[in-house]
Amino acid sequence: MKNKIQKQIIIVLFATIFLPELIQAQFTMTGEYRPRFEYRNGYKELGDSSTLPAYIAAQRTRGGFKFKNDNLEAAFTLQDSRVWGEVKPKDDIASVQVYEAWFELPLSKVFKLKIGRQEVKYDDERLLSSANWNNVGTTHDLAMLKYKGKDMDIHCGMAYNNASEIYHGANYAVKTYKTLNYLWINKKLNKEFSLSFLDVADGFNKEESVDVIYLRNTVGIFGEYKNDSLGLTVNGSGYYQSGKNKAGTEIGAFLFSLKADFFITKKLDILAGYDYYSGNDYTDTANEKVNYFSNLYGSGHRFLGSMDYFTAPEHTAGAGITDIFGGIGYKITDKWSSQLFYHSFAISGEIPDFTSATLTGVDKGLASEIDLLFILKLNQMVNINFGYSTLMGKETLSLVQLGDYEKTSHWGFVMINVKL
Repeated sequence: MKNKIQKQIIIVLFATIFLPELIQAQFTMTGEYRPRFEYRNGYKELGDSSTLPAYIAAQRTRGGFKFKNDNLEAAFTLQDSRVWGEVKPKDDIASVQVYEAWFELPLSKVFKLKIGRQEVKYDDERLLSSANWNNVGTTHDLAMLKYKGKDMDIHCGMAYNNASEIYHGANYAVKTYKTLNYLWINKKLNKEFSLSFLDVADGFNKEESVDVIYLRNTVGIFGEYKNDSLGLTVNGSGYYQSGKNKAGTEIGAFLFSLKADFFITKKLDILAGYDYYSGNDYTDTANEKVNYFSNLYGSGHRFLGSMDYFTAPEHTAGAGITDIFGGIGYKITDKWSSQLFYHSFAISGEIPDFTSATLTGVDKGLASEIDLLFILKLNQMVNINFGYSTLMGKETLSLVQLGDYEKTSHWGFVMINVKL
């Protein structure tokens, strides 16, 4: 009887102390199921007469929680990403990883400090992104200081990596950055126009070295004009890349982009744009700099076509790429919407015909691509994407990538998004 009374007293005390705090806080459980079924017959790389289509099913599953009150905000998310069948039944192979684990402390009315594993994404996510199309996604272990004013936001992030809990200086052999530092400033100039400044410095350990870090710097601006009454959105960006790459070679590269989206009616919109990623000129044998631009830790799938042929500099042998694109979006019903895009790809640098003694540059044209997407929004928690893409290659594409450019590439998918 005495023990029972003691337990009741403890429960009452616990409720008295903690229940008001829990009531005032926002505590939410989060979950996601995202299976994707794909038909691949030239997706991401050219096929030839000997290659056969592939059929693949992959799934991403996430679960966690978010907590928020006046004194603290936090999130914790676990993730499992797998291809169906990659592990045979009954095999006990760990696959769950921590996708997010961060907390955010208010330091004052305008400053906050966010620490832990977190998504880092800014502007159109060209350079820093959560890479959501990829089943694994992208998060970073870092500390971020945030300032929020009336019409200005400033974020400053810092990360410093080690491969294990070391006791003395050691080489960082993991194939990612040793250090990452960035500054993002966003200014709302008026109701319709905003301008962002972004400076990213990432450093890589010299191979087998302890204290030598090659630092790469990427700096530039992103601007956006949005007028809802006109149905017009225009954005553009320009970035310059300098410093040294992972091999210690000097860099001199740049990126320029421009896109306009215009709603003709509430259901129909058209868009057009141009992306230019600088590249190496292999006919200039005196140039010792790397001139191809890297998109750092940005979204690969969002830009340069859905078939992901040109998501990294090596996909064009470092010769860079240009993309002239246009598209139409149409809302069929309240639940159905559609998008149709066309891309024309070419190298921005020079690729020579190495069989020629004069190293004359070859035709810059790479390929054209058509992307078709249908989206069915069943309800607030479930939507289904149906996609089909085809790519028609040119001779230069076979020069920078293995495969037969004359074989037309096809890719289709069905992806179900369930968010709790």
